[in-house]
Amino acid sequence: MSLNRIFANNINRFIGGNIMEKWDKIKVDKMVKPIHYSKRKPVELVVGDDYYVSFGRNNALRCKLIELYMEGEQQRIVVEIPTKPMSKNGFIDRNGNISHHWVSTHTLFADEIGLTPEEAVINEVTM
Repeated sequence: MSLNRIFANNINRFIGGNIMEKWDKIKVDKMVKPIHYSKRKPVELVVGDDYYVSFGRNNALRCKLIELYMEGEQQRIVVEIPTKPMSKNGFIDRNGNISHHWVSTHTLFADEIGLTPEEAVINEVTM
């Protein structure tokens, strides 16, 4: 086994046969393709549960559903995606407190997330 392969095996975890997870980003097999937004079907959503979201390039990220609401006839969701800490000292949040809750918050359509990384790539976020 080559040195590069050993290094890759130590850094990356393999889940199933076609998903490679590198830190928080999950790389999905190139055979999985996004579908047109009109063909997407929303998954059953529960506030507080974990899901996956894809912003492109067959990468999926874990996210937590924070809020569900209706905007016109479309159901919208708010998700939090964990991010790498920029400092071990934390940051000052909008209330003036020191926080160690490093997340990126996004508002999406309800059909743009999935229960699995593959489903997230299929339901990829449209810009």
